[in-house]
Amino acid sequence: ADDDDVADDDDVADDDDVVVDDDDVADDDDVADDDDVVVDDDDVVVDDDDSVADDDDSVADDDDTSDDDDSVADDDDSVGDDDDSAVPAGFCDDEETIDCSTSGLAGNNGQAGSTDAVDTWGCDSITSSGWTGPEFAYALVAEVSGPITVTLDGMTEDLDLIVVEDEGAGCDPDACLDYSAGFSGTEEVEFEAVVGTTYYVVVDAYGDFTDDYTLTVSCPACVGAAELTCPTASQTGNNSAGSYLIEEYDCVSTATFVGPEEIYAFTAAEGGQFAVELTGMTEDLDLFLLDGCDTDECDASSTESSGDEALTFVAEAGSTWYLVVDAQYDVSDDYTLTLECLTCAAPTAVDCATGSLAGNNGDGTDLFDVSSCVDDESYDGPEQVYEFTAAADGDLEIGVTGVTDDLALFVHPATASAACDLGTCTDHSDYIGALDEEVTIPVLTGETYFIVVDGWEGAVSDYTLELSCS
Repeated sequence: ADDDDVADDDDVADDDDVVVDDDDVADDDDVADDDDVVVDDDDVVVDDDDSVADDDDSVADDDDTSDDDDSVADDDDSVGDDDDSAVPAGFCDDEETIDCSTSGLAGNNGQAGSTDAVDTWGCDSITSSGWTGPEFAYALVAEVSGPITVTLDGMTEDLDLIVVEDEGAGCDPDACLDYSAGFSGTEEVEFEAVVGTTYYVVVDAYGDFTDDYTLTVSCPACVGAAELTCPTASQTGNNSAGSYLIEEYDCVSTATFVGPEEIYAFTAAEGGQFAVELTGMTEDLDLFLLDGCDTDECDASSTESSGDEALTFVAEAGSTWYLVVDAQYDVSDDYTLTLECLTCAAPTAVDCATGSLAGNNGDGTDLFDVSSCVDDESYDGPEQVYEFTAAADGDLEIGVTGVTDDLALFVHPATASAACDLGTCTDHSDYIGALDEEVTIPVLTGETYFIVVDGWEGAVSDYTLELSCS
């Protein structure tokens, strides 16, 4: 019906099978929009595609005034966004850069680089448009995730403090994250920052005036923390070189820690289990593990009244943790901090033909005290580890039978380097007491799984490992 004759001049690349659809050069709609009328460039009336820059990613988008697509960069990600003036002209064009070291920075909201483009802000509970004075903006890129506090003081006029998050549109007044707008005196905003995100800190006048001020940024204590890496990291130090920023940890409710603290950062390249020791002190120093740069994210602690401190934790690949050496009293001392990245040492290879295998966890290693499968740190008995690589897709049934003490069964996947990923749990079985354990997991051809038989609170027992494939 469509033989590309003169009257219907489709080229070879566009051989539409509808006679009345000649898809000429001016109208080259794709197969999904095959133009059933020559003069109609879209087969849906409410989708009029009136702009080359409008990619109409939503069928319901008819380019009306409520969503007018006047910017090429606007891909209609919000129905209510009319993109007519997302960012006032000139606003934040000459912003000054600040960071966690900014303290007592002198400024004036009318200084060079200021604008007078924003009279209202898109913050929750703000209904006024009284910010008629000039505003000055600063750009702050979060160095870590955690709470950041910005303080504005030294004013005699009514200056206010607004924090805008860059959500992809740059310095947009509608992306207000938080603000402080008292009638006089110091203004302060605390917000939860995400590492790598840009925030704009804006000083604006409620009224048509200018004034001098000072600006201070306070960041989490772990900014600039020294990095620790695997397989074994050993760091000597003295907590007197640290700060006095942390006094309380949510994992220890019975004490405050008024001494100086030093902080170290560790990012797990692969999932696994990690052991930390703090040694060589004569004073009472303590050890804390933070899951994020926030003392409200304290995951573990070791606070012996004297001697060495130690803790063990599991981590997923790519996660960042912070180790803090702190003192309950205002004392300082030399120490050595050691981080060891644990792995399954010489696991026993098993397969579907293994069937039943006698064992005793006391013949294995005693490295792993915690598990990513359960939130507990009492698996401090020895563990026996087995390595299983699937020859075919199917199910693997694993049993630990004939026990005389409290053993647990854990299954972990392999990391990218084929080591046991103790930071990721495939499955587990852990009944209380001397009871048999059993799990069934789906397995994939060529994938490796590590089976760990561990002792609860030091338990050691004979057992039989039973494997069945289906």
